Amino acid sequence: MNFAVILIISAFIFASDAFIIKQLHLGEAYARDCVYKVGISPLTINRLRKGDFSNHDEKSQCFVKCFMEHSGFMHSDELIEDVIIEKLSHDRPSEKVQKIYNICKDVKGQNSCETAFKIYECYVKNRNN
Repeated sequence: MNFAVILIISAFIFASDAFIIKQLHLGEAYARDCVYKVGISPLTINRLRKGDFSNHDEKSQCFVKCFMEHSGFMHSDELIEDVIIEKLSHDRPSEKVQKIYNICKDVKGQNSCETAFKIYECYVKNRNN
């Protein structure tokens, strides 16, 4: 698994071992599928996982979109607020997650892949504030 810790998985600090294991397995499956669909390199995935957004090519952007869709955070190019708040509130107060969501929800790119990428970038930049 080259990307289990990217995107949302990297944002989680799980409340229980069972939850951690379940989410990691799901993240691994999502990542494998997205790697296959998009054809992204493991090096690029590791950079994204670490918050390095310098390589924001189409594959990187579409990988993030694919992962967000698999995670249930995005559908038909729209964010799913209740899923985001629920899943990201396992390790932080839901009020904080809501605040980050409100900061990032209106971020848009020129296409759906770029939008997903920019939303993820916004989340990473704001998650520790």
